[in-house]
Amino acid sequence: MTLPFHVVKIGQFAFAAIPFEVTVGAGLILRKAVMDELAGHGVTHTVCLAYTNAYADYLVTRDEYALQDYEAGFTIFGPWSHAATVQITTELAKALAVGQTVDHGPMPEDNTAVTPVEPHWNKLDEVPEGVQFGEVAVDVPAQVVAGDTVNVTFWAAHLANDFMLGKSFFLVERLEGDAWVAVANDNSPSTKLFWERVKCTPAKSCSQSRVEWKVPEAVLPGTYRISYKGVWKAADGILTPFDGMSSDFDVQAK
Repeated sequence: MTLPFHVVKIGQFAFAAIPFEVTVGAGLILRKAVMDELAGHGVTHTVCLAYTNAYADYLVTRDEYALQDYEAGFTIFGPWSHAATVQITTELAKALAVGQTVDHGPMPEDNTAVTPVEPHWNKLDEVPEGVQFGEVAVDVPAQVVAGDTVNVTFWAAHLANDFMLGKSFFLVERLEGDAWVAVANDNSPSTKLFWERVKCTPAKSCSQSRVEWKVPEAVLPGTYRISYKGVWKAADGILTPFDGMSSDFDVQAK
């Protein structure tokens, strides 16, 4: 495995970018090593940037490794991983201090196009007879007030069919003129997504996704809706995207 390491200087800040999740103790030692090399070159603060551009589990000190607690148990390159990382970053900091060009060495593999391993736990997705994926099972109320909680449930599929990386499973949208504008998604503090398997018939195992939106107290009154996206798997393994949409509902100020 080839991993990337960087030392970057921006103004008075120096950043040691490493591919590990680092403990406090290991990070402090790493920061000091970089500072020792760059303190005379305008650097007043150092920052350790964990799991940058790659992820290779934890990084602990030699003493922490000997204890074999949780983090040490996931330090996959052994007891001297931290010493090696300090050595590499120190050499980079020295080169940065004098403006020396460093051979970048072998390039890490580019895995950006690699998709997660297909989950084996989901054989296929089904819906009740006469129902489409994305169809609403329990709709939103027609009218709510700021501070209320809105719920809508969709006939859905296993979430692991598509993790929606860089996207979202759902959007809360407000009507502005003729356009729908997103005001919240599955990354918003005001929302939650609940998924569960449901027995829709004795022979079928279906699933539903429930979207919950806690309407903010400072919400803009208007017309809203909740849209949902998913991907369902057929028995032959073919994946098909689907969409769902709640009814429009009015939101009023308290």
